[in-house]
Amino acid sequence: MATLGARVASPGAGGLVYSRRWPELGTLYRVVRENVRTLYAAAQDGFAGATLPPFVRQEFEGYLDCGLRQHLAYDGKLLSAVGRIFVDSVLGFYRRRMRAEGVTDGRSGAVTVVQRCNSDLKLSPHLHVILVDGLC
Repeated sequence: MATLGARVASPGAGGLVYSRRWPELGTLYRVVRENVRTLYAAAQDGFAGATLPPFVRQEFEGYLDCGLRQHLAYDGKLLSAVGRIFVDSVLGFYRRRMRAEGVTDGRSGAVTVVQRCNSDLKLSPHLHVILVDGLC
């Protein structure tokens, strides 16, 4: 489980390091969170003659929800697509690294398991993925 400021190095990633960005702790997130209701009210009152398209409101709400969690819980095709994009991205990275090392016929693989709740049984769809970064 990631903790604040967690940095995870992958031995097979050539020294690359993943660092979670924590957008909910940043200034932009705070400004949006503190002012989005004012924006909605102003648009509803016709401020400057502007309207707020529904997709704009959806994007703000999605940003404040920190992602697609609710959508993923109820949309199996979306969850599948997110999982596929993630796995394809990592396996693509592995293929590029193998080619760079002169391995032209190497193969990687992945096993993905979907878990729909966290340990206290709250809705929290997420993926557990095992990736083979060697040659199969």
